[in-house]
Amino acid sequence: MSVAQPVVLGLVLALPAPGPRRDAALAAIAARPGLRPGELQGHLLPLTAETDDPMALHRWLEALPGTPAVDVAFVEIEPPTSPTLSPEPHAT
Repeated sequence: MSVAQPVVLGLVLALPAPGPRRDAALAAIAARPGLRPGELQGHLLPLTAETDDPMALHRWLEALPGTPAVDVAFVEIEPPTSPTLSPEPHAT
């Protein structure tokens, strides 16, 4: 049986107005393994996530009470393997 390789995602989550629903959403995000929240910017929360089921994670985030939107900003499906994609500068 093969195991799916984790996918790294950059997400932006729109949160409800300050209050109990926002507090509950933030607590649920903090408790979920694989999620790393960034600094809250108004009603927007940037997230980095590592998951082997990105669609399930997206559905879970959308289901948080009062969450109007989940935007995907970045997806890394597999790490680069080509030496030409290396961040190291090439000698000339």
